Amino acid sequence: MISIDSGPEGSRLADTVESRSAAPEVGAERAEMRESLEAAVGALPVEQRQVVVLRHMSGLSFKEISEVTGWPMGTVLSRMHRALQKLKAAVRERYGFSDEVEEE
Repeated sequence: MISIDSGPEGSRLADTVESRSAAPEVGAERAEMRESLEAAVGALPVEQRQVVVLRHMSGLSFKEISEVTGWPMGTVLSRMHRALQKLKAAVRERYGFSDEVEEE
């Protein structure tokens, strides 16, 4: 017989289950960040938003995006670059991050 109270390597099952789930405040923080990012993506100009959605949500390559939209590769890349710059600015503004990156 094996006790249901025992987990891997003799640990308690409750400890194992608890350690794998995120704390409620972490889940709430992630949800808030997701909402902020979705709002920032929604505020992008249509063409930039389309590139971001096709790339990061649909998983298309830049070549595939170019084929789907009919835009030249340079246009796709420049729209993605501009969109990412705007998203970075929105995140910095929302969360107070500086433009400087600390090197370790």
